Amino acid sequence: MMNAETQKRRIIRFLNGRNRDEIDTFCIYQWIDRCHFHGWYDLGLALASHVPPDSLDAHRHKRLDYLLSECRSHASQNTLPVARRTSLTPRVARTDDEPGNIRFESRSNETLRQIYVVLYYMVAHDQEVAQAIRLCMKTLQVKDYQTVCDKCARRFAGTIEDFKRWVSHGVVLSKLNERFNLSPRDLKIFESLLGGLIERGGHGT
Repeated sequence: MMNAETQKRRIIRFLNGRNRDEIDTFCIYQWIDRCHFHGWYDLGLALASHVPPDSLDAHRHKRLDYLLSECRSHASQNTLPVARRTSLTPRVARTDDEPGNIRFESRSNETLRQIYVVLYYMVAHDQEVAQAIRLCMKTLQVKDYQTVCDKCARRFAGTIEDFKRWVSHGVVLSKLNERFNLSPRDLKIFESLLGGLIERGGHGT
């Protein structure tokens, strides 16, 4: 049986982009379990972005939700004090900025703007996704609810449930980078908002 330090090095190599074709989703799930067991909470959270939605059976997804919740809880206790919020314990850099003024360099600027504003209200103001979408409509003067919903779902996460899951698992930043290949400036804008959602290891994947 592989000893703990050897396995830890293997996980770190994977997160650094090595041997990824050799690792399947179930193996990553087992690694997250092992990270929880050994107290490697940041590594467990970083691995979460490599588990696609609905790639495991219902029982294992439920177990995964529990493991990641535990990792977030323990990881947050090991950091410097952060303002208490939801279970995500986000650190928002500039919540007083007007989210509607944000512009992105990407050709997908309007999609990213709407996703950003929805995330702003979810993370900075603890809103559920439906209310965050309504507030985004008001902020950006979008008339149709489905227009904003489609930006978060069809144009990005696939479904609203997946969008919510990515936010709750703290992997939405890495998913945005994967989907839109964010420029350094655009990535920094999202990092300023989502910096407290622990997503180490997910960038550039």
